[in-house]
Amino acid sequence: MQRFLATVFAEYQLPFDIKYSIKFGADKYDGLLTTNTPRLQTFNPKTGAATNWNSPATAPRNAKTDENDLAIHFYNTLDWQKTSASTS
Repeated sequence: MQRFLATVFAEYQLPFDIKYSIKFGADKYDGLLTTNTPRLQTFNPKTGAATNWNSPATAPRNAKTDENDLAIHFYNTLDWQKTSASTS
């Protein structure tokens, strides 16, 4: 399994004391998952007959799952920290 995380952040001061913030991030995940499903049986001690606990069509079985995922995050905000004049 490999994972890579990265984030870039910037902030700009605009006219009228408005602040613009931007954030960009990436999350890259690569993984290979191997699973094994064994065949499960029980035997009747008197007759010797076998009973399957899972389906013979699906077990025994090995499976490999290749996970490749890329998540992109992008946020931007405007911030103004002034109060407006109130009229009475």
